[in-house]
Amino acid sequence: MGSIVIAGLVTGATALIDESTVIPEDLKPAVISSVEENAQFLSDEELQAVLKGASPEVSQEILRINENARIEGIKTSLWGLVIFAVVGLIVSIFLPPEILVSMAAKIEDMETRIEALMDVMRVPPGKKINLKKDYDPGFTGKWMTKAEAKETLARGIQMLAEMQDKLWAQNQYAVLMNLQALDAAGKDGTIKHVMSGVNPQGVDVHSFKEPSSEEMDHDYLWRNFKALPSRGRIGIFNRSYYEEVLVVRVHPEFLASQQLPPKLKDKRIWRRRFEEINNFEKYLVDNGIIVIKLFLYVSKEAQKERFLKRTQLPEKNWKFSAADIKERAHWDDYIAAYEDMFNHTSTEWAPWYIVPADHKWFTRLAVAAVLYYTMEKLNLAYPTVSEEQKQALIAAKEELEREDGGPKDKAVVKAEEEEDADPQDPASNGEVPKDESKKKSKKKGSKNR
Repeated sequence: MGSIVIAGLVTGATALIDESTVIPEDLKPAVISSVEENAQFLSDEELQAVLKGASPEVSQEILRINENARIEGIKTSLWGLVIFAVVGLIVSIFLPPEILVSMAAKIEDMETRIEALMDVMRVPPGKKINLKKDYDPGFTGKWMTKAEAKETLARGIQMLAEMQDKLWAQNQYAVLMNLQALDAAGKDGTIKHVMSGVNPQGVDVHSFKEPSSEEMDHDYLWRNFKALPSRGRIGIFNRSYYEEVLVVRVHPEFLASQQLPPKLKDKRIWRRRFEEINNFEKYLVDNGIIVIKLFLYVSKEAQKERFLKRTQLPEKNWKFSAADIKERAHWDDYIAAYEDMFNHTSTEWAPWYIVPADHKWFTRLAVAAVLYYTMEKLNLAYPTVSEEQKQALIAAKEELEREDGGPKDKAVVKAEEEEDADPQDPASNGEVPKDESKKKSKKKGSKNR
């Protein structure tokens, strides 16, 4: 897969290149294309190596872009991407081979980390797992610090926003993300933080509570089927149809209350439901709805700490429910039900990912990684424009320009932008305050020299 970080670099760099007044307008498309094709990392030493060969004008432009990058919160790796594309294309500066090798190694390391994380969390289809032995709820991989994970998540959110935009524009696929967890594992917070930068118009979140009387009169997949995302959208199920093989299994009284013929409430019901769910998900995937299944795995100790916080901190009191404590007493039953579910419903077309949830900062990073990792495989892209559509765009552009008497010269446009200032500022009307006139004249003169 392409590096999550690289995709973030491209997204942040494009705007900076587009607003540059030094890069010729006719070269900007080529520069942006170079960014997408040559996205790399530059360390501080590599940055200095590039600056040594740049002209004063280009160096000044690089510093300006860097400063904007600081303001926008784009990290050092973003600056390197912009510098590599701008300098490499405009002044034909080529980095020494050893630097290119260094950059490639960094990219490969990031890709390796992401791939390794997927392998750790993915439940292999057909394998019988044991949660306690095979998975560690406190795992954080090679992201050893909260700060590093937050930086990576910020970049990941940028790429998710771009991927969602392409998903919407292409309008061929939909993505369904099922979130399952024991209480206090952090489902709500994960949705909030991971989807924070994504266009809310393209995301649907459904939280499934206890079935209503109307829902009880239908099959157990009915209410979820109604909430499936349409093409171009991301749908998130906060708890899902998997509750029917989890909480209903742990609490036999729930199954007894369902409007099913008695002969169907036998011991084989769970195997039948596993098979039905697998077939349902295969049907969805075959119709362009990609299914992502995530279990946020929190330890019993971490759950206890979070419950205690809910009882002690006023701002968390509202989250506490006595029912949570009652459900905690069924911990072992739930773990057994989850294991059986994983063993029968992790498939090639819809595998389960067991996400460590003792550290919320890592949980959010891991969920974002799975979402992007899955969406990237769809090869999403903006629709191509036909020759006929291109001609229509040109005609529309010419018609719009005729409304103002024809296209404006770039110098005229720039002058108008400079004049569009605060009306309270005397300088915006061409007036210079008397006590400032000498200073401004001096600055103008020195610039001309």
